[in-house]
Amino acid sequence: MASTHTTVTKEGNVVTLSGPDMTSDFPQMKSECCGRYDNFIFPDAKKVVDLLKDKKGALPMTHDQIMDVHGKGTHKEYYDTIYCYYCVNKKNYRNYMFSPDDGENRDNHYRRLRFGVLSFYLEEDFDVYIINCA
Repeated sequence: MASTHTTVTKEGNVVTLSGPDMTSDFPQMKSECCGRYDNFIFPDAKKVVDLLKDKKGALPMTHDQIMDVHGKGTHKEYYDTIYCYYCVNKKNYRNYMFSPDDGENRDNHYRRLRFGVLSFYLEEDFDVYIINCA
């Protein structure tokens, strides 16, 4: 059973939030999607998608790109330029993100990230975007 305990620590000007373990269960991931305005990193999912679509080459990921992540994304260097994978429902902009920097996503050769990205891609209502590091 996953922990529900959240801790906050501060060292200098760095604040670290530690919370419940992230699930690897896809139906639970879908139920935990943020609403359009509920993601504190990306406050309006529709605006993020519009900005990504305006940026050349930032269209939703293709089948080949998804399969590349799934098959080859087993090591840290693969994600050197990736901030996150942003999975967005095309109808209501509910969203879920996978950051290669999250501990649970790094475990087992990035298994949670690779299978999560693939699972969202296979859902008819979702697009998956790559958000690169600045």
